[in-house]
Amino acid sequence: MNKMWIRCMSLTAAMGIAGLAVTPGFATSMAPQNLAALAKSAQDIVVGDIARITEGRQGNLPYLEVEVNISEAIQGTPGRTLKFRQFGMQAKQPAENGRRFIGQIPSMPQFTVGESVILFLGRPSSLGFRTTVGLQQGKFTVLSGNAANAFQNNGLFKNVPTGGATLNEKQQAMLATRQGGVHAGTFIDFVRQGVQKHWWK
Repeated sequence: MNKMWIRCMSLTAAMGIAGLAVTPGFATSMAPQNLAALAKSAQDIVVGDIARITEGRQGNLPYLEVEVNISEAIQGTPGRTLKFRQFGMQAKQPAENGRRFIGQIPSMPQFTVGESVILFLGRPSSLGFRTTVGLQQGKFTVLSGNAANAFQNNGLFKNVPTGGATLNEKQQAMLATRQGGVHAGTFIDFVRQGVQKHWWK
């Protein structure tokens, strides 16, 4: 049996165990999710800054360990800091012993030390790996006061339930946004309100 095929199948299986959707080219694909779906699937929703990033291997599986200094835990009780191991690495790795090693997984969120983020983190897999819900969809970078995910929040506010609550003008304007960054404070307040009032359970 072809050795490359065996390695490919092993990596595919590992990614499946890590809780990722896998397509034949190792690309990951996730159905678009709105804010309510992200929050419903998240174990932890945190606001903070990326404090440290390290790479390593768990057995033969590469991982990226991300440490977050938390300023607010909107959902879950992670404490003042949170660490999680995401399957894969930040960049492709050089070949070892004549083998081509793929460290970077397409569509996985990327992190930078010092980056201000809002993370919707899923539950750990059976191997202890975890990442943001919907991959890049559940990681929001706060820059110049605005929050956006890798898809510029495309479809994020479509059909989001609000429990019949009366929304202020800023919240209404945010929910009317079809694409683009939104005011981070308004976004955080809205998510906090939705979680506390159980709009998305």
